[in-house]
Amino acid sequence: MKKITAGKNILTLLSVLSVLLVFSLVCMLCLFAMDKLGIVSLSGPVPDETQDPSVETEFPLPVHTSNEQQAAALEGGVSVFERIFADIPYGDSYYIKMSVSVDETAEGEVPVSGTYEIWRFADKYKIHRYNSENETEWIVTCDGVRLQVIDFTEPSNTYYSVSDGYTFEKIAPLPDFGALADTECEIFEYSETGDVCSAAIEYPSISTVDNVVFSKSTGMLDSFSRFRGGRLIWKIDVESVDLDFLFSDYMFQID
Repeated sequence: MKKITAGKNILTLLSVLSVLLVFSLVCMLCLFAMDKLGIVSLSGPVPDETQDPSVETEFPLPVHTSNEQQAAALEGGVSVFERIFADIPYGDSYYIKMSVSVDETAEGEVPVSGTYEIWRFADKYKIHRYNSENETEWIVTCDGVRLQVIDFTEPSNTYYSVSDGYTFEKIAPLPDFGALADTECEIFEYSETGDVCSAAIEYPSISTVDNVVFSKSTGMLDSFSRFRGGRLIWKIDVESVDLDFLFSDYMFQID
């Protein structure tokens, strides 16, 4: 009797295993068919090949959004321009290359003549100046806190703190319209042609006239000239502008 019972148990176990095996095969066949039909995927998640942690991103700096004027801001003509021209250019993230010529007898307020490249990213910036032979004469690098000034004409390497007044507006070879915001002025010429605006601004108390040509949509300069007592003392001609320049951290590192 014991042998018969043991034999029945083995047959029962084999029957159960057979049923499970058949059921498993049916399930696998169903899944395989569904995979072929695209209903399910048996291959698992596909790794994202575009996210390689070992590769440095093109834009490692934090995203900076400028508080820009709207492109339509100047549709009101002179009356609107009077309120916003101190904010030219509207944004503070850009690359610009320009030619600067000055009257060297003018005191203090004008930069050195030459060709300039400016890379600005909010409070970080780099400025290069080149002579007529395209040789680098002067480099300024600011990391937002400190700035390094390298002068190749009289070899020197000096450091300053932005908090001591060495701001972009003080260092860059660009007119600081904001500094003249409280000075009495008169806009005696103004015109618009497409996206290009031209304005002539007189400051009677300091015998100065600025002629400004700029983009209505971005506020970036196209050209600028400043006259003092009827004499041209400062002229800027912009050669190229890039508002979508891809900045990197290393550009603003100070040695």
